[in-house]
Amino acid sequence: MRENFVKIVSFIKRIFINPNFQIGAVITIIFFMYCITLNNVPFHPDEATYLYMSDDIEKVIDAPSSLFYRQGQSIDLKTHYRLMDPPMVTWVIGAGRLLTGISPIENDWDWTISWQQNLQAGNMPTQQAILIGRLSILLLFPFTCLFLYRITKKLIHHWGGILAVLIFALNPLIVLHTRHSMPDGILIFLIMSVYILMFDDKKHNVLIPITIALAINSKQTAIFMVPAYLIYFLWRNKGNKIFAWLKSAASYIIVPLLLTFLLNPVSWAEPIPTITAAINERAILMQGIDSFMQDNNPEKYNRTLPERFLSVTYHTFYESLALDDITNYRDDQQGSFDEYQNSIFHNHSRNLFMGTVNIIFVLTAILIQFLHWFKKRKSSQSNLILWLMIYSTFMVSIFGLSFLSSIYQRYVIILLPFTSIFTSWLLTTVFSSIKKQPAKPVV
Repeated sequence: MRENFVKIVSFIKRIFINPNFQIGAVITIIFFMYCITLNNVPFHPDEATYLYMSDDIEKVIDAPSSLFYRQGQSIDLKTHYRLMDPPMVTWVIGAGRLLTGISPIENDWDWTISWQQNLQAGNMPTQQAILIGRLSILLLFPFTCLFLYRITKKLIHHWGGILAVLIFALNPLIVLHTRHSMPDGILIFLIMSVYILMFDDKKHNVLIPITIALAINSKQTAIFMVPAYLIYFLWRNKGNKIFAWLKSAASYIIVPLLLTFLLNPVSWAEPIPTITAAINERAILMQGIDSFMQDNNPEKYNRTLPERFLSVTYHTFYESLALDDITNYRDDQQGSFDEYQNSIFHNHSRNLFMGTVNIIFVLTAILIQFLHWFKKRKSSQSNLILWLMIYSTFMVSIFGLSFLSSIYQRYVIILLPFTSIFTSWLLTTVFSSIKKQPAKPVV
């Protein structure tokens, strides 16, 4: 009997010390918390728009020509959205609706009328439709965390990976903005997917171009990954003969262009006029946003590059949760906002002290790493190229966002996987020093 008991205890101990079990348990608990509090996430009117557009998945099956844009045609509301918005969120939410049998949403949200008028007009999706739209995107989140863990594990170690996942997944901006029926959760999942492939020892001359195309077609800010994409291309083709270079370059250019074309049926009839129309629609929208912000939220309209950089920093580390982008309906939603913010799981560390601590951690990690690389610049540094790809997306994203005249808080979540990695690296390095055990080298 005693021997059997010892065997059981030993078996359980082996399970608990298994790294796969540990990260699996962490991700499962986090995902469970995300799911059980999903209905507490306040409704965002843009969710109605993405649900409204998700019937494109039925149209592309039954009548694809109804999605085409042709030069000179009048641009109705749905054509406007197809020209403006990357399509991945449409396909993901649409697939979720089809699989669960939820009917298409007939009405879009109208920002020009009041909350009550929208309700009376039937512009509010059903709770079931909102839930299915959110779950369609939230189901990607465990894989986002798993990929972040594996990326950080390669850069640091197992516990560094777990710490990065905890820092990332418990960030209030991630908790909020990845649980709407909106593109942000898809964007972060695809960014991590690109990095897990780039960090793999195998060459992925087709899969990486496919994944980067999917990312860019989830949200335009994924374009900030292009420098990392180029670094990876140059690194993987170093030493290749000219034919191999040309073959690889063709894949890295043609595959994203072809997939982008296929993902946007609006362009199938006349691709070049469609691009021109999309540029025009985007320009008109940006002019409208700038005008609206200047008139209604001048404090959020930033004219100079330093102002915009400070705005990005403020959104990333300090700003209270932005449960709405503009204040049109705040009085109507204040009750749900208060209920959401009363939970410490949803609302913590968004204050001057914690924001400053977070910035200090990130900047200290960057400074120490740069000093280390400078001191070791003449020696071989095996992981340097991996860190270079991390830094390229992080830095380009900061500067890219800083060139936008106005941004919403959810735009900065592209930075948060990287700040989580930097913070995890610093904390594990400090802990290793305290324990008098050498930390894994930066490179």
